[in-house]
Amino acid sequence: MPRHQPHRTAVADPPRAHEPARLRPDAAAATARPAAGGSPDLDALLDMARRKSRDGRAELFSTVRDLFSETGDALTERERALMGDILRRLVADVEVSLRRSLAEQLARDPRAPHALVVAMANDAIEVAHPILAASAVLGDGDLIEIVRHRTQSHQLAIASRRSISPAVSEALVETGDEDVITTLLNNEGAEISAAVMEYLVEQSRQVDRFQEPLVRRADLPQHLARKMVWWVSAALRHDLARNHGFDGELLDETIERTARAELGEDPADEEASPAERVVQQLKMGGRLDEQTMLQFLKHGEVQLFEAAFAAIAGIRIRLVRRILFERGSEAIALACKACAFQESTFRAIYRLSRDAIRRKGDNVEDEVDLALRLYRQIKPNHAQAVVRRWRRNPQYQYALNKLEASA
Repeated sequence: MPRHQPHRTAVADPPRAHEPARLRPDAAAATARPAAGGSPDLDALLDMARRKSRDGRAELFSTVRDLFSETGDALTERERALMGDILRRLVADVEVSLRRSLAEQLARDPRAPHALVVAMANDAIEVAHPILAASAVLGDGDLIEIVRHRTQSHQLAIASRRSISPAVSEALVETGDEDVITTLLNNEGAEISAAVMEYLVEQSRQVDRFQEPLVRRADLPQHLARKMVWWVSAALRHDLARNHGFDGELLDETIERTARAELGEDPADEEASPAERVVQQLKMGGRLDEQTMLQFLKHGEVQLFEAAFAAIAGIRIRLVRRILFERGSEAIALACKACAFQESTFRAIYRLSRDAIRRKGDNVEDEVDLALRLYRQIKPNHAQAVVRRWRRNPQYQYALNKLEASA
């Protein structure tokens, strides 16, 4: 989508053909204030707005702004329009603080004069921000023009509006500005068309910043959510699975298998150790079970035991070694529970691991009893879910990235 370079929209200078004699600035309030039950002399104020004195205009601006606030509900449509025209003529000649105060007032007024609101929305961002962020007077056409012709700060203010139409959202995306698009995606009140959403999902392949806000959006279509699972992080993938009813575990396994198949990688191609080859033969012959593994353990065949444990659990032998010899008991308990080992098998495995890393003063019997208590508390389905995660190749995301790069 094309990106447009911002430029400042000029505020027209007031006409100067008619310039009657100057009135003192302090006369403005007296001239403008209505008598009881009357209306301000707006024609006199409009006449004064054409004067050249900068100080006089600032004084007049403050007076008319206050009048607009105090008598706004009582004004006729003509008076409201005329007062708005006066302020619009004066706005370019007063300091930022005065303009900002008027902008904050107009942002809350759904009946504010359209031309005045548009003029102030095109002002410096210090003035324009409250109007861009909140004014209901600005239409889609006004907002799109500001997006296309003003600064990034103006675009960000629009992207944070409470509600944004699909047309304005598309204009914001067309800027190509990552900060603006990320703000838009994080805005739950922004409506985004199907075509623009599909474009942003494709962009999220290269722009990581778009991924999380896209995943969090309630209006992300399911077919695009399924597409995104191929390149988002594991954490975001599980958010997609939860939000769109996918099976997260099955999803990860499918991704890994597909990535390996496309890249021609097969776990069977990895060179096996002699112990692993023996265990593979036992498994193919249907002779690998819990009791065989325990026999290896009892006879001190540690490498065969490790290979058998890895084959039964379906995890890599390096992970088995890490599980066996780390200080805590949780990992061993989870692996054994997932394999549905008997308590006596778990006790024997855990005792072996404690003997290997025992420190002076350790009470192994107490540790074994505590570990056995934990083992009894673990739910089999929880243990199986953890082991399914362990089974995945930690390098599969790298393989998946290679696959995506070659697509």
